[in-house]
Amino acid sequence: DSPVFVLQSVGFDPNIEVLPGMRVSADALGILIEVSGELRASPDGRGVAGGVAFQTSGELPPPMRVLPEAALKAASDAINQTIVRFAVQSFQKGATANFKAFLRSK
Repeated sequence: DSPVFVLQSVGFDPNIEVLPGMRVSADALGILIEVSGELRASPDGRGVAGGVAFQTSGELPPPMRVLPEAALKAASDAINQTIVRFAVQSFQKGATANFKAFLRSK
C-alpha cells in the first residue's frame, strides 16, 4: 500500500488574476476557500492519483457584482486551476521531503 498525502487547508488564498494584470486575494473577493483531499503515487509511479475537493463560499463585493458572467466564470476557473496545482505541488514537495528523510534514516 502506497503512502498517502493528506491535504487540508482552510482559508487557502490563490491570489488569482481576475482581469489581466489585476491580482486579487480571496479575502478581497469576499470568499472563503476550503481545500481537502488525499493523493498517493499512481500505480505506475509516474504521477499522483486520488481526490481533492474544495468548497468556496461568500459574497462578492459590490464592484465585482457588475462584472459580466463570463469574467466571473473565468475567475472561478482560475481559482480551480490554482487549487489543483497547489495540491499536486504540495504532494510532490511532501513526497520528496519524506523520501529524503527516509534515506537519511537508513
